[in-house]
Amino acid sequence: MRLIQILLLVVIAVCSTLSVAADIVVLAKPLPAVTGKDKPLLTLTHAGMTYRLSLAEIERLPMYQTRLTTQWGMSGTFQGVLMSDLLKAYRMTDAKRLSISALDNYDSTLAMREFQTSQGFLATRLEGKPIPLENKGPLILLWPSKEEDALQGRATMTSWVWSISSIDAK
Repeated sequence: MRLIQILLLVVIAVCSTLSVAADIVVLAKPLPAVTGKDKPLLTLTHAGMTYRLSLAEIERLPMYQTRLTTQWGMSGTFQGVLMSDLLKAYRMTDAKRLSISALDNYDSTLAMREFQTSQGFLATRLEGKPIPLENKGPLILLWPSKEEDALQGRATMTSWVWSISSIDAK
């Protein structure tokens, strides 16, 4: 009996040290509304249509949260929307690729299959508060299922985009 207890403790200890990808969970309750955030901060373009969305408009989609650490050291509980929900809501799912641009003129082009094989997460808040520009906000594209690979340097950073200003579906 003592041997079984020791083996069980060893198994628990080993399992607790294994890395597990961050989970994305539905928010249990709505976040408080943010006043003064009606200004458009994200431009979506696809098939001749242009949408300029405010934080409030983005957050009308189902909201989720995930706890993770980014490869640039930002850590905590992020709230936001699933990229799949955003793309579906604005009829962008038929695109082959997305060109994601940041406020600093950085541009990353990602194949749509990237969003079909992994759950992209558009973070709008950190610990319930809007993400300020000086903390890579206001919008950050995160990949919770790729957290460990990113932290270990096994994933490229090109798909983790911060200070997002526009998404162009092509």
